[in-house]
Amino acid sequence: MKRVLVVSDTHGQADLIAIARIAKDCDMVLHLGDGFADGQKLSVMQPAPVIQVLGNADLPLLIVPEKMLEIEGWNVMITHGHRYRVKRDLVELIGHADDMEADLVLFGHLHKRAYEEAGRVKAFCPSSAAYTYDGSPPSVGVLEFHPAEIKTSWIEVSTGDQPV
Repeated sequence: MKRVLVVSDTHGQADLIAIARIAKDCDMVLHLGDGFADGQKLSVMQPAPVIQVLGNADLPLLIVPEKMLEIEGWNVMITHGHRYRVKRDLVELIGHADDMEADLVLFGHLHKRAYEEAGRVKAFCPSSAAYTYDGSPPSVGVLEFHPAEIKTSWIEVSTGDQPV
C-alpha cells in the first residue's frame, strides 16, 4: 500500500506547514500546478519525494504539462487540467487519460473537490489548498493505493501562517 498526498492550486497562499504535517505520513507528494515554488518548498519541508507538473499560473507554461506514473500497479496521469477545459466538464480530460491508458487522472484547476468514474478511468481533484470557488474549505487529497482499489479522501487545510 502506498499513501499519496495530492496538492493543487497553492498559489503561494496555502499553509505549507499544515500540508507538510499531512505529508509526513505519506510516501510521496504530487503537486498538480499553480504553485510550483510551493511544491519546491514542500520538497524540503518534509521527507516524501515531491513530483510536480505546471499549471496555467506557472511559468513557463509549456514545460511538463503532465506526467504518467505507476503507483502500486495503477497507471496514474497527473496534470493541472486547464488544457482539458475541466471547468466545463471532465469529458476531454477523461478521454485523454483513457487514450494514455491511465487508470486514474489527478488534476487541479477547479478550486473545488471532484471525483468521477467513467468506464475504467477515475478522475480526482483535491480542490485548492489555498482558496476555493464554491465556499468549501481549502483541502488536499490523500489517496491510498492498494493492488485492488484506490481509496480517496480529502483533508481540510487552514490558510495563513498558523499551524493547524
